[in-house]
Amino acid sequence: MPSKEKTPRLSVLVVDDDKYIPQLIHKILFEIHPAISFKSFSLPSEAIEWARSNTIDVAFVDYRLPEMDGLSAIKELRKYAPHVFFIVITAHTDISIAIEGIRKGVFDFLQKPLNQDLLSLCMERVLSQISLVKENELLHDLLKNQNILLGNSPYMSAIKEKIALFSFSNSPVLITGETGVGKELVARHLHLSGKNKNAPFVAISCASLPLSLFESELFGYEKGAFSGADKQNIGKLEFAGNGTVLLDEVGEIPLEIQVKLLRVLQEREFQRLGGNRSVKLKARIIAATNRDIHNAVIEGTFRRDFYYRLNVLHIDIPPLRQRTEDIEIIAEHFKRKSCLIYEKDVSFSGRVLELMRQHPWPGNVRQLQSVVENAVLSTNSKTIEVMHLPQNFIQTQSTHASHPPNAISASSIKSFKKTYAKEDIISSLERNSGNKAKTALDLGLTRTQLLYRMKKLSIQ
Repeated sequence: MPSKEKTPRLSVLVVDDDKYIPQLIHKILFEIHPAISFKSFSLPSEAIEWARSNTIDVAFVDYRLPEMDGLSAIKELRKYAPHVFFIVITAHTDISIAIEGIRKGVFDFLQKPLNQDLLSLCMERVLSQISLVKENELLHDLLKNQNILLGNSPYMSAIKEKIALFSFSNSPVLITGETGVGKELVARHLHLSGKNKNAPFVAISCASLPLSLFESELFGYEKGAFSGADKQNIGKLEFAGNGTVLLDEVGEIPLEIQVKLLRVLQEREFQRLGGNRSVKLKARIIAATNRDIHNAVIEGTFRRDFYYRLNVLHIDIPPLRQRTEDIEIIAEHFKRKSCLIYEKDVSFSGRVLELMRQHPWPGNVRQLQSVVENAVLSTNSKTIEVMHLPQNFIQTQSTHASHPPNAISASSIKSFKKTYAKEDIISSLERNSGNKAKTALDLGLTRTQLLYRMKKLSIQ
């Protein structure tokens, strides 16, 4: 798998009627930054016409040009390339030219005859600025889109409508769906759509908390409540304030904790461990699970009264295989994100998109994200082809090619998951050097679920 590109391609334009200048600049720049595309023109009108349909990162423009002066040429070029770093080459040291150039956004000036050291220093500054701009764009894009809810299928439209209806209520919401469908993302949307969106959003992974820590994590404790409690500590329910608490994987909460949480939801108050004073519950409670809670109630592993208290409002997120029209939209989003991170510019081939639409996606959106990131990293070309997809994806795809996603029965999916999981777990464990936490994250499972499957499938 290729590593992240260290030197992204740089597009350089030179406008100078002296043929020697472009040759010298190209020679020096190639030594500093080999990954460049280079274009030169002697006439500014030709450069301006070329700029209408091409990308430019850096432009060297001579001040003395036929047709117009360099600053006028820069003014015209900026219409088609507003974010270019312009460097003016001049044989004169006229301060008025420098002042006018700075006003027009010129990044630097180089005096003829060109000095190699000064040109190198100038380019180092340009590359540093370009890197900073790209980092800022990346951060802005990632922050802007980290909570985006993607998809235009009828299923997703219905979910968005429910979010709009439920967002201003303080009643508990139960979010159900398979592993990796985006339950936490929906919970965050509920929070961000509500009146207390600026208050904390606190996600608690119920599957990862040992029984001994449940109460102290949720309710907090007073000084001296137990050995080692040398100071007061507020719990997650109190820390959330007027915000939202997400009980993720709520189906994993032990029965003895369920009864205490039921009382908290009913009374809207609780006490810290070792304390006597009641603390008001101000936060909204959202619960999420990939388990069939109704069956868990019948089996006696989940309290019926707790289930009813959580299930005041309900959002069920269907698996990705049931909303194939969303797959391309989501894949494009993850591709764009990966391209920003790894400084690449790639697109999917038609065949790859077709295979993605046909795939059953047992790991749902989380698996799709992993496949897309892997494919972006695995290609050195402009197009992601089938050969760039992970091997286990291709093998699974060929095994199930005869079954359209919407025609696969529940029993087939269950069997598919079991077969796929064993291959995928072994492969992921190898990729992550046996680290179970990283493997669970890679597969879209909790650590508890991973250990259970490893034991069931006899994976050492």
